[in-house]
Amino acid sequence: MHAAPPVRMVLGPEPAWAAFGAACVACAAANLAGWMALMLDSSVAVAAAWAVLAAGLATYRAWRVVPMRGSLAWDGAVWHWAPQESAASPGDLQVMIDLGPWMLLRFAPHAQPRRAAWLAVSSRQGGAQWPSWRSAFFSRRPELAGLDSPGGASRS
Repeated sequence: MHAAPPVRMVLGPEPAWAAFGAACVACAAANLAGWMALMLDSSVAVAAAWAVLAAGLATYRAWRVVPMRGSLAWDGAVWHWAPQESAASPGDLQVMIDLGPWMLLRFAPHAQPRRAAWLAVSSRQGGAQWPSWRSAFFSRRPELAGLDSPGGASRS
């Protein structure tokens, strides 16, 4: 099996992912605030007010979170993530959510300290290279290609 060809993508703000994240945070905050108000034997009106306030504050906070900006590259052997104005570091990439034109990725650097970066990518960012990107996301890494057959040696 051949590795995917090298590709590079510059990542920037992704409004659809920001809206999705803010909506998830708002729902969770409203649920938690409503549950807490009901557990404290508050009236339904107070519970609703707390839920709306918590959801509003959480949504505002989630919307203002700075999205990961930088450059993600596949060199044919390993992934490299370079946050904006930082040096690139090699690491492992996992596809966490795949919605076709949108994907949520988790990049775990090889170097210590190992702090993962969550990256939202879209076909809009990938442009004409989006099929190559999808191929690189799901392709087998070259060092793992030799493990295809029993005994660890690949057949030619």
